[in-house]
Amino acid sequence: MTEDIDNNQWSMKDKLSQYRSITHLQQRTIAHSKDVMNNLRKKQETKIKDLIKQNNKYRENYGLSIYGDRKKLVPVLQNHPILQLAYQNKIPKDIEENLKQVAFSKKKQLHRQCYKNKQREDDFLNIKLELEELQTASTTSKDHMWEEQQLTYEIQQVKSKLNAASIINESSLNMINVLEKDTICYNRILEELETDSKKQYHCILKAAKLGQEAADELSKLHKEYDIIVKTVKKNMKEKNRAIHNIKKKYEKVRAHNSHIPKVKSHEVSQSVDADNRDSGGEVNFQESEVILPVMERTITRLTGILKELQNISLVPSFEDIFPRALEQLKNKVRLQRQVVINEEQKTTILDQRNTLDVLLEVAIYHTLKAAVTFKNNQDHTEHKIEEEKKVIQGYKKKNHYQNEHILHIRTALITFNILLSKFYPIQDELILNVSAESEDKLFAESEFAVKPLLQPKSDGNI
Repeated sequence: MTEDIDNNQWSMKDKLSQYRSITHLQQRTIAHSKDVMNNLRKKQETKIKDLIKQNNKYRENYGLSIYGDRKKLVPVLQNHPILQLAYQNKIPKDIEENLKQVAFSKKKQLHRQCYKNKQREDDFLNIKLELEELQTASTTSKDHMWEEQQLTYEIQQVKSKLNAASIINESSLNMINVLEKDTICYNRILEELETDSKKQYHCILKAAKLGQEAADELSKLHKEYDIIVKTVKKNMKEKNRAIHNIKKKYEKVRAHNSHIPKVKSHEVSQSVDADNRDSGGEVNFQESEVILPVMERTITRLTGILKELQNISLVPSFEDIFPRALEQLKNKVRLQRQVVINEEQKTTILDQRNTLDVLLEVAIYHTLKAAVTFKNNQDHTEHKIEEEKKVIQGYKKKNHYQNEHILHIRTALITFNILLSKFYPIQDELILNVSAESEDKLFAESEFAVKPLLQPKSDGNI
């Protein structure tokens, strides 16, 4: 798009219109992204509020389960005032044990009553069969007896299939209960993972803030160090320049005064005394007239050099020039030491910065790794929960199909019994005894094998 606009064949008006359209499109995309972010923020806020409400509800239920319903908030036993008075001040664990014991005793009584009813029904059927056998004993035949035996065999097979179907049904129900408990555990794990992810996000934010503050402080220290180094270098250059100028002037003075002979004071006095004695007290004025102008010129030159040194070193007298030079040399040594110390501090600060950068990178790496593992675990748990839901749905469908099959079998059994009672004659006593014994065995295997009696606790009181 930009290459087409930059082409010289386009007019300025077309280019401006193209630029306007591009800017309008960018503004529209920015506004759309802002709307999307606002909607996401609102959704997250509503989700957080729902989670807070759910957490408060779970806390209330947890308190009720631990401390009991002393405030009478749960309307479970309002329709049973006797149970409410009996269990309102007890711990939920004791209530559960008592209720289990009561349920055990009731189930035991129910099983006994069912067994008695079954025996009575069997006795009634046996008596009825004997009565019909006595009424139709003269009209019985072997063919009918064979058909009745075959029917009883088929009925026994149907009953065994019915018992097997009931066992499969109960096992599938138990598996469904186990899977529901597993789903509850997985939901708790997901909630804990969400809380851990929030805590890790806060830790990452704190680490980023600390790293930013450390980087800012380090940049400030670098700036201050650079300013100090520049000032120290500037002062050192100025002092080195001044010392170099003083050395040059000192060398010039020394080179200029090298032709003057160095004579000791006592030798000069001795020579003057000897001349005076030789001349009889007369002074050699010719030699003094030659030496005096040279000495005056050298003295004026030396005084000029000393004045320049005095102006450079900013001292009130010539005597303070040398102490000031010594002081400047001491300052030079001190500043050189300070430069070395500052260099060491700079290296330590850079090492600290490198360590902080490494720590920050390590923290970011670990947080990203933890986030990736958390996401993978979350995906795995979600996939597992979906698979378990599918398995539960399959078990529910199978249970529904088995219930329908059991209903069909029961209706078939009822029709068989009706047909036997109406159209077929009664068998002999041997066949009746065999059928009764087989029915008793099937009853014992079905009822008490599928639903065994609960064993009471030794120290429990009903």
